Amino acid sequence: MKRYIKSAITPISEESFELQLAVARNPRTPPELLRQLAAVKEGDNDYFRDDVLMNVFQNPNTPVDVLCDLASNNDSLKHEALLDERLPFEFRKGLAEMTRGGVVVSVSIRMDDCNDVNPSDEITILAKDIAAAISAAGYDVIDRYFLLKRKHSHRHSDNGNDYFKVDISLYFALLDTPELNKIIGIAKQVLSDAGYPVTRSNYRVYSEA
Repeated sequence: MKRYIKSAITPISEESFELQLAVARNPRTPPELLRQLAAVKEGDNDYFRDDVLMNVFQNPNTPVDVLCDLASNNDSLKHEALLDERLPFEFRKGLAEMTRGGVVVSVSIRMDDCNDVNPSDEITILAKDIAAAISAAGYDVIDRYFLLKRKHSHRHSDNGNDYFKVDISLYFALLDTPELNKIIGIAKQVLSDAGYPVTRSNYRVYSEA
């Protein structure tokens, strides 16, 4: 076992990469070994090191202080860290400020009977209504936009009619999962009241840095 650990924490090279990657990916790897692996010096190829560090970051056994150190010092991990609730919210908020990042909430609806009508004006009103309801709940909407795509239905029940797939997105500063779920719930209610049940919803982080 000692020989295995010693081999796993040597500087990363093409020869040691497979072993280190296996250790980083293994959910049974002890926290202290993950800590040592995260501190391994760069080897001959940065790609190998970045791949190992990404898997150390994703391992559920990695200590929180190691996660914070990796996110602080590795640009490729800053974005992934923003919604990782293993890290303290204040730390993630600091990362968001550093990268000029936050979170985007998106909801999708389907608008039928639009063969001869462009519903942009109606969607603009819907987006404003959603933003207003979210603001009334105490959340600041930084920006919003919508994406409109004309689709053709091949379902017999639709008689082959065209319809519009609409994605409405709203930008926020970094928020935690319960708050994001609440915002999605508000957006769904506004759209449902307008006669448009939500077909899909999600959230994702964004970064300008």
